[in-house]
Amino acid sequence: MSLFHAKQAKHAKMSEAGDNAPLEMVLALMRSRDAISGTEQLVGDPPGPVILPTGDRLMRMHPDHRGAVLLGELSEGLAVTHSTPDDSQTGAL
Repeated sequence: MSLFHAKQAKHAKMSEAGDNAPLEMVLALMRSRDAISGTEQLVGDPPGPVILPTGDRLMRMHPDHRGAVLLGELSEGLAVTHSTPDDSQTGAL
């Protein structure tokens, strides 16, 4: 029983505390719905090959995301180091 159905049953029970007819009706409707709706797992077709070229797929993205992807690709081989002016390894004086 789903949470939604449980709330419906609770409201029906509280609406007329002396009469069980609304509660029984809600329970009967819930059982009918559970019997009619199947529990089978639907499986779709596997995704096919990508047809769009890389540039066209990139243009479909939001500009902010597109910029992040391009920035990531451009800075992939970039190395940043810290050196002081008196560092003997860099040859600086």
